[in-house]
Amino acid sequence: MLALPLALVIGYLIGSLPSAALVARLKRRDIFEVGSSSMGAMNTARNLGWALGALVLLLDLGKGALASAVGVWFGNLAGETLYTPLAAGVGAIVGHLWSVWVGFRGGKGLATTLGVALPIYPLGGLYALLTLLVLIALSRRVTLATFLTALAYPLLVYLSLMSTAPPVKVTATTLGACLIALFVALKHALPVAGPLRQP
Repeated sequence: MLALPLALVIGYLIGSLPSAALVARLKRRDIFEVGSSSMGAMNTARNLGWALGALVLLLDLGKGALASAVGVWFGNLAGETLYTPLAAGVGAIVGHLWSVWVGFRGGKGLATTLGVALPIYPLGGLYALLTLLVLIALSRRVTLATFLTALAYPLLVYLSLMSTAPPVKVTATTLGACLIALFVALKHALPVAGPLRQP
């Protein structure tokens, strides 16, 4: 019974790593005082350079993947291999969106969401990435494309698993994806904390 809350906490702590805030310090900047004030790869790229934005993207992907992988490992130890990785993944998303290390602020969460998918439902992550790229190409608006991809995320995860995974795994994983989509959509709907400066 302790496996799920422990996985959730561990995932949260991993996801809370404030990648963009740390990278911004390389240029002696506060990520919450530039651009959209979001602790994400796009805000970093637009205002601090594309190289640093790419670094933040990789770090955010990496911490999501690490959280899920730790959840898989921990689940194997605890004898619960289905829900524990999902709990760690959800915890990582919440940690990224509301990081304890920077006053419960964070980014928009999509890169970390894609990272979470890699160890446990990689095809769902690939579907989400392709959806994001198509929506960006059609709308030319990254924030809108991210929000719409988040809304579609549970369906994309379901479609990626429906023909290959047992029904219980499909149901549990889709519900986990619904939680992730809810948190990411909520973060998009909330006002950004901190001063807003347009690039």
